[in-house]
Amino acid sequence: MGSLIMHLCIANKLKEKYKFSDKFVIGALMPDLLKMAGKDKQKTHYIEEVIENSGVKHLPNVLKYEDENREDITNEKVLGYASHLVQDKVWFDKYIGKYAKLDANDTDKVEYLQYNQVKSSKEFSDDIYKDYDNMNRYIVDKYNIDVNHIRQKIKEIAPDKELAKKIDKCFSMGKEYKENVNTFITKDDMDTYIKEAVRKSSIEIDKMLGK
Repeated sequence: MGSLIMHLCIANKLKEKYKFSDKFVIGALMPDLLKMAGKDKQKTHYIEEVIENSGVKHLPNVLKYEDENREDITNEKVLGYASHLVQDKVWFDKYIGKYAKLDANDTDKVEYLQYNQVKSSKEFSDDIYKDYDNMNRYIVDKYNIDVNHIRQKIKEIAPDKELAKKIDKCFSMGKEYKENVNTFITKDDMDTYIKEAVRKSSIEIDKMLGK
């Protein structure tokens, strides 16, 4: 999954575009919040395995989520949740797929496509999450995100103190963006991704709203 800050940035843009309330934003963060609360990511993110070119990708099945929530399809939280899955699908298919390739025959091996290296899944996870931590500061500054507002809204519905601590950690970030330290993600990649995720989420939201 991408970082909560990435999802928050995209959700804010969609909220403004459609004149949604904070319920939409909460829904757009909900898959990751449920995972943080101990739920199975395969279920919270409707993950399916896709094998192509001897590599494997784990992508959300957006249509499955929508089918399960057909009766409440225009609810803002449902729309937000679906947009999160769309965002993840774009990120993992196009961007993670640009950075790395997971071996279909040995899922502990990850090929770093830009570096001609093979590392373990854990090493890749560590590297990409360091990138997320650094990019969070860039995103908040460039897109003028009020992190404290939504963090407080989420903590009000957090069932326990441990989850509240995890939420605080996910919204924490350095004092400034550091240039040339990321293993994979560039500012251009992030800006392009945010635009594409907003566009593809908008297509899905329009469809769900019957536009």
